[in-house]
Amino acid sequence: MRYQSFHAPKVFQHKTFGVGRRFMKQQRQIKTRTTGARNSLGTSLNDYAPQIDNTLKTFNQQTHNNKMTNYLIIPGLGNSGPDHWQTYFQHSGDHFFRVEQQEWDAPDCEAWVTTLDKKVLDFDLSSVVLVGHSLGCSTIAHWAKKYKRQIKGALLVAPSDPEADQYTFPATGFAPIPLDIINFKTIVVASEDDIWVSLERAKFFADHWGSAFINLGNAGHINVASGHTHWDEGMHILKTIG
Repeated sequence: MRYQSFHAPKVFQHKTFGVGRRFMKQQRQIKTRTTGARNSLGTSLNDYAPQIDNTLKTFNQQTHNNKMTNYLIIPGLGNSGPDHWQTYFQHSGDHFFRVEQQEWDAPDCEAWVTTLDKKVLDFDLSSVVLVGHSLGCSTIAHWAKKYKRQIKGALLVAPSDPEADQYTFPATGFAPIPLDIINFKTIVVASEDDIWVSLERAKFFADHWGSAFINLGNAGHINVASGHTHWDEGMHILKTIG
């Protein structure tokens, strides 16, 4: 099944944040290129909620039930810091749990996938929604291909592209990205100016995975650097899954 894409306006400002010195330097370069982008239209994504609702109405119709949902947070390289939207999500309720990896800065795909699967098996599979960011999305794609477990769904935000030339971080085994259909409902949220994945590649991943696709416009890597801290719009999107 394929889903309609939604394009939001360019409303976010980038602030400096990163993992490690090299990542922080690259984030500062992004900030320099994008200063002044915030609220250029004087609007926020909340103004476009009806369009998002229309894009994702299939999820509302097919996934909501009376069972409590358990949200598993899967950060990317370097983990997500205290101001990151994933941390905001984690602290928003009792049923949000972070998947803690042993090695955050030089990740091994097989180890990350194994850790994710162990955490998933702590819950009723039909209650699980995964919330991935950056390399966490790649982890979910590899996990889905390897284990083929039927869960409730996943939100995949800014799926970084370890096959890209600029991706030179010490991450082992994540490339190539699996292109198999994911056997549960997924939503990919991407940006037009994300240094770690082009919009075209993010859409390419979504098309192959069978995901709904949302384009946030100029939103960077959808992290602290791009102003995504208390990301209520992202929570709204997540809740359409369950």
